[in-house]
Amino acid sequence: MSLRALARAFHDSARARFDAPATTLLRAAAARIEREREASTAARDVTSAIWGVENYWRRRDVREDSEDMRALREFARVASAAAASVFVEWDSAKDKRGAATLCRALKHVIAIHKITGEPVPMDFIASLVNVASHNAVAFSPMQVSFILHDVVSAKATDILTERVIASFSHIMQVDESTPFAAVSALLWSYAKMDALKSGLVSTKHTDELHFVTRAKLDRGEKVASRDIAMNMYAVARLGAEHVGFADGDYHDVACKTLAKEIDTLNQRALLMIAWSLNTMRPSEDNVYIHSTFLDALGGAVQRSVHAFAPFELAPTMHALTSLRVTNPKLLELARDRFRADVSGYAEKPQNLTLMLWSFAAAEYDIGEDTSRMAAYAYLDVAPIASALETKTILQSLARLHFVFDEDDARVKNILDDVIERYLDEYSEADCEVLAWSLLALRVPASERLLERVGVESVANDAGDVEYVVHKPIDV
Repeated sequence: MSLRALARAFHDSARARFDAPATTLLRAAAARIEREREASTAARDVTSAIWGVENYWRRRDVREDSEDMRALREFARVASAAAASVFVEWDSAKDKRGAATLCRALKHVIAIHKITGEPVPMDFIASLVNVASHNAVAFSPMQVSFILHDVVSAKATDILTERVIASFSHIMQVDESTPFAAVSALLWSYAKMDALKSGLVSTKHTDELHFVTRAKLDRGEKVASRDIAMNMYAVARLGAEHVGFADGDYHDVACKTLAKEIDTLNQRALLMIAWSLNTMRPSEDNVYIHSTFLDALGGAVQRSVHAFAPFELAPTMHALTSLRVTNPKLLELARDRFRADVSGYAEKPQNLTLMLWSFAAAEYDIGEDTSRMAAYAYLDVAPIASALETKTILQSLARLHFVFDEDDARVKNILDDVIERYLDEYSEADCEVLAWSLLALRVPASERLLERVGVESVANDAGDVEYVVHKPIDV
């Protein structure tokens, strides 16, 4: 079978949900690519085969030790090398359609490696990106956004040098005809690269992207809500250097547009919106955002809270609580989700920290059992928790009125070790928070922590040692 016929077989099988003899076809495709690689195989045929394979396998589970996985990894290796070589001589002046083909090859090779669980070869990404940058004039803003998004998602941002970015941004024509999705994806990529702070892109270029954003939203142009969420996330992450960060009119029109479809958004979009608003902090004079929209956002999270993963719910709850969203039912459902999977939240101490902080800041009683599970889950991960996570978790547990068992020596040993590790990093105010938290948790503070606070141990009339520590102001 020709490479084109093999590609068609994968596409047709994927479309018909038909279980083709995939391993045999994979090996045949890999062999055909290898055999024709030196014979000037058309880039379009190689890309079509890669696309067909990814299209077929992305909805199927592949066991790690299976023949399918071995064949898929071999195909990924051969396809990556072939895709890099077939584009080396591409000249956009002779082949106008090559830009779309290159974008597709980059996307689907990265996707196949995601299925196999193996890293994408950096030389493959670098090769295609360099070819694209030399032919930058052939790429539309949307196609550039595809390239940047895929490279950033593959964690290959080192390849996006100042020369590469300049080749795209200096030639790019951004105006009101540019699709909103492209504008948002470009901003997202720049934000993930810290491109504005590092000087990889100019303020003038990102300002142009923002003005197009405003024009489309102000005009009421039909745009996808997920693209608005991505746009807001990008603006928030770009920071105060970006013109949109403090643009109150942008905050207002974006939220009013999102409100129309708030219940259709998935968990990732809701998280991006909540995080963005908490980061940009729209003016409290905007009554619509701080009452109507935030209430609607909290309601949307409440209705889909069961679908949130720990890494999604924790930062969402933190953002909503920071924005003073009051939703008792959401807190109840979030507590139930948290209680059902405390160990899952503790796998990454940041998620445990954000959930406990949210409940404590909202003064929501999560119950003795849930607090205990969270406290002991923290002890298990204390060695990998950061200084800030350690302080925040202990303070939150104290504010939730949890008390450790006083006869559990393990508790004091673990907390002494972790606090000692970070003690020189903590400010005096941090040490006061820790000392108060330990006192509330009924865990004796170490002498060195007390020295930092400036408190001495004092024996009371009964001969017991007491410490005078004032409750710190909530931070």
